Amino acid sequence: MSSALIAPSLARANSNQHYARATGRIFYDERFVQARVIANRLAGQFADKSALTPVNGDLTAPWVGELVSTASQGSLSLRGVTTESFYFCLKTLLQSHSVTATHIERADRDLHAWEITTGVTTKDGMV
Repeated sequence: MSSALIAPSLARANSNQHYARATGRIFYDERFVQARVIANRLAGQFADKSALTPVNGDLTAPWVGELVSTASQGSLSLRGVTTESFYFCLKTLLQSHSVTATHIERADRDLHAWEITTGVTTKDGMV
């Protein structure tokens, strides 16, 4: 069930040239087997298994370790299969540093598949 829900997101990401330029990560909540399965599928789609980043429901380590400095320096393309609270906190923190475009879908009862792209604007300055 959950893999079918993220298919539209993958199609959209593949057609968006910004994803090829951005620094990316694929977060997955290691407490859930299904999160790892979907994240591996995403990593295979984007041919970058090194982007897989396990988390345990807490954003603190990735935020302090890398994302806070990277968010201010340029575009990011982040994807994940996590709880909604992880996504919400990350989105909120990133919005204080950059314009963000987001997409989220429920993957199952506990998990959400999501995308956050920062620094994306059109000629009009719109996301």
